[in-house]
Amino acid sequence: MRALLSAAVLLLPALAWAQPDDRSQLPSLTPAVFESRGTVAVTLPVVERQPLSGFGPLPRRYVVPAEREPVALPFVPDLDALPALALAPPPEPPATNLEIYRLRAEAGAGAYVARYGRLDLSGSGAAGEFFVDADYDGVGETVGRVDFDRVAVEAGGRSFGTGRVHITAHGLLDAYSTPGVGFGERRLRQGAGAEAGVEGVGAVPFALTVGFEQGRLTRTDDSEETSEGRLDASGRLGLFADKVAVDAAGGIAGAGTVGTDVQYGAAGLALTLVEREGFRFSVGARALAYDASASVGGGDAQSVGPILDLQVPFGATTVAFATNDPHVGVRSLMDLTEENRYVAENPLVVPDIVPIDARAGLELRPGPLRARVYGHAMVAPTYLAFEQFGAAFEPVYLDAQAFGLGADLAVTHASGVSASAGLEIRDGRSDEGEIPFFAPLVGHVGVQVPFPGGRVGLAAHAESARPIDRIDSDEAPAYGRLSLDARYNVYGPLAVVLRGERFLGERQRWPDFPEPPFTVLAGLRLAR
Repeated sequence: MRALLSAAVLLLPALAWAQPDDRSQLPSLTPAVFESRGTVAVTLPVVERQPLSGFGPLPRRYVVPAEREPVALPFVPDLDALPALALAPPPEPPATNLEIYRLRAEAGAGAYVARYGRLDLSGSGAAGEFFVDADYDGVGETVGRVDFDRVAVEAGGRSFGTGRVHITAHGLLDAYSTPGVGFGERRLRQGAGAEAGVEGVGAVPFALTVGFEQGRLTRTDDSEETSEGRLDASGRLGLFADKVAVDAAGGIAGAGTVGTDVQYGAAGLALTLVEREGFRFSVGARALAYDASASVGGGDAQSVGPILDLQVPFGATTVAFATNDPHVGVRSLMDLTEENRYVAENPLVVPDIVPIDARAGLELRPGPLRARVYGHAMVAPTYLAFEQFGAAFEPVYLDAQAFGLGADLAVTHASGVSASAGLEIRDGRSDEGEIPFFAPLVGHVGVQVPFPGGRVGLAAHAESARPIDRIDSDEAPAYGRLSLDARYNVYGPLAVVLRGERFLGERQRWPDFPEPPFTVLAGLRLAR
């Protein structure tokens, strides 16, 4: 059996080789060549880019030699050899035609036959600027009260350019009653004056002013006659970029016309040691003096006071300050009777000599708020005060000192609302006792509120009770004034005006001379 199987295995290849191949008669199902046909399209989005610019060549790298060393010596330039830096304002373009900046005319009347009028005009021409201001106030006659009519006019001009010349002139006519003084006739205050000066703002700033004034105090029936003529001059010179300031002022006055019955003067020198980034420190001294002849009452005083101007900023909103401004308090007969219209006949008119008039404190300016707190000191060998003798007041000149603490506050809102207030507590003494009519407490308040088409404002001033003489025998009551001013635009430049005076009644600054109480006035204003 095994032999048969072996023989079969050997015969199988031979049998397979002997089989005929008949596959050539069938179709070939396997292609010999492959071919692919078609179209391929690829679409990509088009991206447009801005052209690249600003790329220059790479910065050059400098090779520093190894032997080069940094400069270790301080750099001290010779600043004295440089010319002085003169910061002059640019020249103002001359006006070819007359141009009006402001024109306001206003008039009104009210209770107690009160009346008033205003005229303000300012503009420019080819050579400079000019202005004209005229004011009238009046109150009719009432029993036991002061009535008055007052007209004040001032006009002037200023030239363009770096060397600016200015000229002003003024006049005053004031007629008023003085119940209990004189013979019942109205007293007349009449004054006129002029001032001329020149100001330079170049490399060496300077200012020079000369003034003249004539005043007369009389009555409608010529029962009283006091007159004065006065001539004043003042000047200032800045040297070394205004680091050194020299000033001088003086004048003469005489009874009747200009004379030498009263002579006064002052001369000072101040050095600005530091001034940068809001910090300022200036020191100096000023000599003060006056002399009055026996024909006008006599008297003299001399003193020297230090000049100080120190400002130290603390951040952007706080400044500490300390100042002292010694000065001669010059006044004319018209100035004296403006302070107190009820002085006795032939008053003595001499200046104040004030070597110490110092303030020190802090000023805060955060945003729309302005606040200042300070201490105040005043020393004056000659200080004007008024003492009541009978019904009239006599000017007296005292060796006085005063010290006080005060605060001022002001706020302005973006809507136009603004308010301010101030209060000062002070103590004044003289070598003879009290300072007559020197109030230990003084305050003021003001408010302005706009509304659609107009504005309303309130203003108040108050003084506490005051001694009436040097021995403090009695006190004058507290004094205050509260006034209102409102306007409403009717059409274009035309507005209706409403005023209120003396809201606090008949309280007066000088006793025995009351003015009419609460008075309401209405009027019209034309402004452009």
